Amino acid sequence: MPGTHARGAVWVAVPLAVLAAPAAHAKSPAQCGPNDRPETGLQGQVPVPDRVSGRSVEGYTCNLTEVGFLPSSSFANFDTYENCAYYSDTIGATNAEGGTVVVDVSDPRHPRQTAYLTERAAANAGESLRVNIRRGLLVADRYYLAQGISNVDDPDANRALDIYDISKDCTHPKLLADAVMPSALGHEGCFQPDGMVYYMASTNDITPIDLSDPTKPKQLSDPQPLGIHGCSTSEDGKRGYLADIGVGRLAIADTSEVQARKPNAQIKVIGELPSPGNEGQQSTIPLFYGDHPYLLDWSEYAQLARPCASRPDRETNFGYPQLVDIADEHHPKVTSKIFNEVTLPQNCAAVSGDSATFPSNGLTKGDIFGIVGSRVFLYDSHYCSTDRTHDPTIAACASFGSGIRVYDIRDPRAPKEIAYFNPGTTDSPAGAIANATVARPVIRSDLAQIWFADIAKGFHVVQFRDGVWPFPGQDPCPHADPYLEQYDLGYRDCRASRSKTIGLPSARTCRSRRDFSIRLRRPRSGGRIRSARVYVNGRRVKVLSGRRLRSRVDLRGLPRARYTVRVVVTTTRGRRIVSTRRYRTCIPSARSTPLSASRPAVLFARGRDPQKLLYYCSLLAARAQAQ
Repeated sequence: MPGTHARGAVWVAVPLAVLAAPAAHAKSPAQCGPNDRPETGLQGQVPVPDRVSGRSVEGYTCNLTEVGFLPSSSFANFDTYENCAYYSDTIGATNAEGGTVVVDVSDPRHPRQTAYLTERAAANAGESLRVNIRRGLLVADRYYLAQGISNVDDPDANRALDIYDISKDCTHPKLLADAVMPSALGHEGCFQPDGMVYYMASTNDITPIDLSDPTKPKQLSDPQPLGIHGCSTSEDGKRGYLADIGVGRLAIADTSEVQARKPNAQIKVIGELPSPGNEGQQSTIPLFYGDHPYLLDWSEYAQLARPCASRPDRETNFGYPQLVDIADEHHPKVTSKIFNEVTLPQNCAAVSGDSATFPSNGLTKGDIFGIVGSRVFLYDSHYCSTDRTHDPTIAACASFGSGIRVYDIRDPRAPKEIAYFNPGTTDSPAGAIANATVARPVIRSDLAQIWFADIAKGFHVVQFRDGVWPFPGQDPCPHADPYLEQYDLGYRDCRASRSKTIGLPSARTCRSRRDFSIRLRRPRSGGRIRSARVYVNGRRVKVLSGRRLRSRVDLRGLPRARYTVRVVVTTTRGRRIVSTRRYRTCIPSARSTPLSASRPAVLFARGRDPQKLLYYCSLLAARAQAQ
């Protein structure tokens, strides 16, 4: 069928029959729209012929369209606060120095850089860089990889922690602390939800940091010998969900001592789920379906430095996400696994030749990550996000060379892909330089957008095609949810409106490519609703009567401007209730060619030391043998 990508109805049944329970849900690509640029090879693949011909530079899209773009480079971190985005422009394992880019995305069509943070941790924030909305803090720890490799010119930087206040002006973070911790090492990290504790994790150990006074961070304990990569905690902070890359397992820990900020607070593992064949544990997100607890857990590689051809007994070719049932926190169990076609073991030969060197962007001292990293990672998952943590509907995963993959996870037992956006490779030189989407994407439910950065082209704002997501009838604010609180700027107004007679959605975000609902509720006094009239810029567009307590306002296709929506309710006792809000339309129609389609890589690497490269390769080999 023209304009669609519906392959896979036959082969899906094969892995489901072959793989042991719980079944791995390998799904065919999403059904794409007529203006998309679907993948030409396997699901998630950038084939060599496309690199040679230059087709891969254009990228691959399905149900997501780029509407905003800012040229830059990035690495493996990304977070947002209100309409501000933060990410590092440095790919660095040794002495790379760059900074953290601050972007104002108030107008998603025209994101603009407003600040550049260059303190010790922010200069190379690795996989950290986290926002806590409750306290308005941005935190970065310095990227540490291994002794003798990382920050050899400034060893103290390995223990650096930077804290910024973003609550008053997120476009210009205010430095509160540029600290060197006594013994804690960075690489990645996570916040306790109340923002009073930040965990510094180095893949060798993990250290809780007391941020009750953010100008004076202090260790709550010595580094604890758990090989934690990424992490998350329960909403009350008393459980930790730890991606233990040291031994290849998902660990559940009692963190109540840390939550209480006790001196020498200990992290006590109480349950685990070994992940053989998916060993590169990266991070986790706690989820609830109704009252039933789950985790979204993912890994950045299947086995370190062992390509699929060297593992004849492999379950998969690459690291993948999975949904885990944690109702019994002592014995978590896998509910489903999310495989793309490139991940399936039978496709090993088809993808083994796809590796290409990542560009070493934004560096002045040179670094070896581009060469080494591109031999370790190819189509693995690296960071995932969900739209919400209670009754989630979608997950978006940054999957290195496969770009952003979006899955419908409303049924945790049967996730399926619904969209993807792969920015494509670079064109300098054609086919030789790869690109990768490494940093965590952020789902903006209020805008039906995903914000993310790739390593070689820049920062992207991509929009879901109308009717794809949000799903029809999806409640924008069904209950308290920490993810929606941070990443949906209309969430608080939506929750507040639940107690009002007229429920108009928030005016804080731009709306034009989708319509929205007006909800009417029985007044607390003054009788029942007899009728309601809806006006847009003074023109009556709808009259409601009887039992119809919901209306839709459609702003799609209107010119960019401000529109006043006014609702007048009349009750059976003659009372008039009026609510008015002004909305601005600012999201453009789909572009036939994305702004980033042919952006070249920005290459600054100089002075690369081959001895460091050999040492790093030896380290990877030694770690692989030790496992």
